[in-house]
Amino acid sequence: MRNDFIDAYINLGEIYFRRRKYDTAIETYRLALDRTEFKNDLKAADLHYNIAIAKTLQLNNEKQTAASKSDIEKAVVLAEIAESFTKAIEINANHKEALVNLAILVQKPEFQQLDNRTQYREFVLKALRAYTKNEEREVIEVTL
Repeated sequence: MRNDFIDAYINLGEIYFRRRKYDTAIETYRLALDRTEFKNDLKAADLHYNIAIAKTLQLNNEKQTAASKSDIEKAVVLAEIAESFTKAIEINANHKEALVNLAILVQKPEFQQLDNRTQYREFVLKALRAYTKNEEREVIEVTL
């Protein structure tokens, strides 16, 4: 599929996202991700990040309405959100928005119920160390 079609899916997902139609935005981002030829490019990282943000906002919206999920359902969604942030960081180690959001997520009380919470915390620490080293290298290179 042509790369500009992928951009059209991304733009459509953004429209749904801004209209707070998170289910449709997530579905559209996944369609773009499925059609992306290069699963490890920066667009794929951004798509994983967008999916995580849409799921986060969707979960927050549900908390404010009567359609609240059970604790088990929330835990499943939190794990999906964490996995999407993780994929974004694995593809692009410099994706600071995904890194910051994952670091915040693993500190939330709801996240403490997940069995693999330690795995995500360790991933965040490792990614933060790598990101910090990359930032330090850039500062050194710029000053030289």
